[in-house]
Amino acid sequence: MVCITIDTGGLRAAYLFTRSIMGFRLSDQSPDLQAAVADPTVGLVYSPTNRVYIVPDLQPQNLPRRQSFPPTKRRVCPGHTISFCPFTGAYLPGSVDEIRDNILEEEMGLGHLFPDIVFDARIGPRSMRGEQWWLKRGIGETVNKEELEEDKTQPPFHSYDPIDHRFPGYRRCQEEPPHFCYSLGFVFDDARVMYWYLPHTREYGFRIIDPEQRVDFQPIRILPAPYCPWCGTRLPSSLRTQWEERVRNRGLDPDDLVASHPPPEGWPEELTTSAWWKNEGL
Repeated sequence: MVCITIDTGGLRAAYLFTRSIMGFRLSDQSPDLQAAVADPTVGLVYSPTNRVYIVPDLQPQNLPRRQSFPPTKRRVCPGHTISFCPFTGAYLPGSVDEIRDNILEEEMGLGHLFPDIVFDARIGPRSMRGEQWWLKRGIGETVNKEELEEDKTQPPFHSYDPIDHRFPGYRRCQEEPPHFCYSLGFVFDDARVMYWYLPHTREYGFRIIDPEQRVDFQPIRILPAPYCPWCGTRLPSSLRTQWEERVRNRGLDPDDLVASHPPPEGWPEELTTSAWWKNEGL
């Protein structure tokens, strides 16, 4: 076990960990993760000031771009912070939120600017924005690995109970996903969280969203990712290739299912659910 003591400029904190991570900066992370957060249409946001990766919560009847997706004047968008790289399963380095807030309040005497300084990227010293402030101070890993490992053994916080949302762009599948961990109990209990499971292709991933259109009627497309972002578990393998082959063999276009709410006429029901791959023992 390694212990790192972090100098936060007057504040000191010790963090214990047993495994290494890919690195602290965005540029240290996997190319797939870098590409995902750089794409303004993918429901995954990186806040360099906070060093957090967030799946945004997008409200119905509002444009995504007005909800800080991607972030504009806000330092971080509302959503669910992930703990693992969804493309490699590696630990992410952890948030520096509390350390930054302590520095601003206790070291810099900016407590009178709270809580606005927490949410608005335009408030506060420029030296405390972006990645450079925590890199210069040598702030390393802050993730609580013991807590995350413990969460892996816990049942889902909420049972799977999909709500038939009035807007089709927020409707989750009616089937409980094959991987359904403690934190996914929170995620799938809230249709605003832009992380989805597609039963017909057996894929988990981040919603692909047009920031200029309300989510309400957008087709449910995802960027698939092979690892659970909240527990790091390797997810069941994607069956998209096999599914598309079977759909085309029926003389159908795979994209028609994605773009239609509900499934278009003439589609066999088993190809819109997990029934086809369960029947085939895949």
